Amino acid sequence: MIISKPIISDLPIVTSLNVNSYKVSGSGVANGTIYLTFRDLKNHVISFTLNINSKGNFTKSVNLTGLNDGQVVLEAYQQDKKGNVSAKIIKSILKDTMGPSIVFQEINITAANQAEYPVTGTVEANTTVSLTVSDGNQQTATKNARADINGNFFGTFDLRQLNDGEIVITGAAKDSYGNSLTSTITVVKNTGQVPPPNGDGKVYELNTAERTKWKVYNDGTHPLETTNGFNNSLKWAQGQGFTTFSVPAGNYLISMDNPISLISNMRLILDNDTVFQKETNGYQEYSVFFLGDIENIEIKGGKFVGDRDTHNYSESGTHEWGHAFLIRGASNVVIDSVKMEKFTGDGIEIQGGTVKGDEISEKNLEFGSLDTNGNPISFQGKIRSKNIYLTDSVYRIYKNIYMWLPNGITGDQFDIFYYRKDGSFIKSDKNLKFFVGESIIPDDANYFRAVFDASTTKNVSVTYMTIDLPENITVKNCEISNNRRQGISVVGAKGVTIESNNIHDMKGTAPESGIDVEPGFYPANDIFIRNNRFANNELHVILTYGGKNAVVENNYFGPSRSLGVSAQDFGDVVISNNEFVQSSLGAESDNVVAKNNKFTDSSVLIDGKGGVFSSAVLIDSSLSVGASVNQKIDDIQIYQNSKFAEQAALYIWDKPVQMRDITIYGSNTGRQNSYLLIGGGSNESIYENLKIFDTATRGTVLPAGTYSNPTLEAGEIVINRAGKYIFNNASIKSPNNLLMIEATYGGPDISFNNSTFTLTANIGYGAAIYVTGATAFNILNSTINAVNSKNTTPLIKLGLYGSPVPTQVFSANFKGNTISTLKGVNLAAIDTSNAGIGAPPFRIENNIIYNGILSLKANDISLNNKLLVR
Repeated sequence: MIISKPIISDLPIVTSLNVNSYKVSGSGVANGTIYLTFRDLKNHVISFTLNINSKGNFTKSVNLTGLNDGQVVLEAYQQDKKGNVSAKIIKSILKDTMGPSIVFQEINITAANQAEYPVTGTVEANTTVSLTVSDGNQQTATKNARADINGNFFGTFDLRQLNDGEIVITGAAKDSYGNSLTSTITVVKNTGQVPPPNGDGKVYELNTAERTKWKVYNDGTHPLETTNGFNNSLKWAQGQGFTTFSVPAGNYLISMDNPISLISNMRLILDNDTVFQKETNGYQEYSVFFLGDIENIEIKGGKFVGDRDTHNYSESGTHEWGHAFLIRGASNVVIDSVKMEKFTGDGIEIQGGTVKGDEISEKNLEFGSLDTNGNPISFQGKIRSKNIYLTDSVYRIYKNIYMWLPNGITGDQFDIFYYRKDGSFIKSDKNLKFFVGESIIPDDANYFRAVFDASTTKNVSVTYMTIDLPENITVKNCEISNNRRQGISVVGAKGVTIESNNIHDMKGTAPESGIDVEPGFYPANDIFIRNNRFANNELHVILTYGGKNAVVENNYFGPSRSLGVSAQDFGDVVISNNEFVQSSLGAESDNVVAKNNKFTDSSVLIDGKGGVFSSAVLIDSSLSVGASVNQKIDDIQIYQNSKFAEQAALYIWDKPVQMRDITIYGSNTGRQNSYLLIGGGSNESIYENLKIFDTATRGTVLPAGTYSNPTLEAGEIVINRAGKYIFNNASIKSPNNLLMIEATYGGPDISFNNSTFTLTANIGYGAAIYVTGATAFNILNSTINAVNSKNTTPLIKLGLYGSPVPTQVFSANFKGNTISTLKGVNLAAIDTSNAGIGAPPFRIENNIIYNGILSLKANDISLNNKLLVR
């Protein structure tokens, strides 16, 4: 006999304040026993047994420190003194014991800023941070700083009484649950001369006398003189052997016509109150700092402000190329702790440049290919170039060749072969892609030959290019905000690291992204985006059009108007350990690996072939997979409630997928018109350990494929599309309806093997298992329990109610099953009596049926079935 479920009192959130003594209480059968199990999303389990007192109440404090933060599921059932057991009650709670993480912006203390030293950083939105500053002997008074809606906080301190040297800044914050966390950062106080890097080198300071000498104004006037003065003083400092260039506080207005052109082997140290303001202009393109073909540059500190609010947009054009920094060809660049805002384009644009380009045309081509030793051979469908000589010195400097703009070529790849002056073969680079495939020129190469896919040389042309790419660019600890186009654009580069930045509020002209890696004609390889905070951008990160090897990890993606991360036509992308809040992931590139990410109020689309999506938590979010082949989805936890009322938690398209350890939790609030899982699926799809729990019990539409060990406790399971469905060791449980097969002619082929069906209340409309149309429907060696149903609606019914119509059920087989119904009700365990006109014989054999009857049509084959009463 099944007894009633226990009642669990309202469960609070598990926090650092109650995790050691988390209280669970409720009521059940007097003098009974209650069994409780807490389980986190990584299947860590804490279980205990508790006696229920004579008044039917119980309470216990339990230590939940052994469970991971995140969603925690409590399963509870009770047993009375006679040994009767109830069904399980399942509740979902949140465990959050971590305080809000604080990220400080590193700003050293100088004579110019010590009286009003700014302590700034990011934390959870709308959180109060308690700040103190200490030199180890003296400590400032604690001040509270309140973070804004983007998580930015700011406080000022008078630090004149603290000694020079290392200064420790401490911040403590507490979230709305009472969890607290303390973070520290160490900065340097030096009120004398700015220290050189690594303790050596010569330091030049642009003090008042030097500014006068070079005609540099720090009052926001004389932009032309100020710009020329910076350019002249930088060149002079380099010639004098200075390696550090220090710029004190002030407002430096930079000419509309020229940027400050930086030089090699120089470190620029800018005071926190150093402002570079671009003069108002109407140009399509400008920059404040220009980094051309130089190397070994560091810029630290300061603020860069564009003219977007006063810009003259009257000239036709998009006016989207006004930048704080334009990096074209530079290498070994570090931009650290810089603020950039209000530019008509981007905070930073990193771009490649074309050094030389020439065309291979019909007159330079002939039929055939080249063998592995570079010798000409006949080859149908291939054409090869004649000797292309590398006489220009740029080939010795830049040492690369790219092929662009193929015309009349049938494929998207090419081969290139290099030779010495005497004609001896050096090497070949094969299967390079147009635009992005790089071939490195050997030092002793005198000429090359190229091979293309084409059946004719007529009207064929290809451009071969030598390009200059920025290399080893680092942007860190910066705040980039309120630009019209982007925070950072990467339009060709080798090696870019963007880390620990706050990038927010990009809006004005498309694509309005925090970071846009969009190389186009140039390659953008080895891109690392780490530990950044993004908010209120149209898109946060774009990876598209030809780059490869991008890593996006440990970032916070706050609200965005479109996508958090968009990967399209980009090779070798890894997206890991990020948090997405109202900010979605669109992985349309092939072979994207997304792992250990968390999504809240977001959506995920895995659209490219070979995509991997694993170890993710989705809260009030949706996941769409199966639009391309060879996708692997595993270890996914989805928790849905009312916020996505018309959206499925999991949507599966029609390509084969491999899914393992997927668990979906649904609540009973406001989602009555939406399924948790839906889709067409593929016969080749594999689902292992799929689990769906939904207190709303509104149903789930299953896609085609093979299911191993599924647990489905989400109302009626619906199969309504053609395809092959195989269920092994399935467990299906629901109050009123278990399974609805409603496809018409040409419908699904369905088999259940060694499975368990459990009905916990009265059978609902039609039947507990209701088959109106199927190519084949089989239940083999399974257990079906309906011992709580008190009405006479059939347990299993094949065919529609009403007047007979042509059958839509073309094969059925029930063999080796145990079927139990409630004693005395006399309901039909299997009813085929109205399966339809022309229904074939169905096989019902070797079944054990308790308390039920068989209602079969005349041509059915019924063998060795046992009808028993108990």
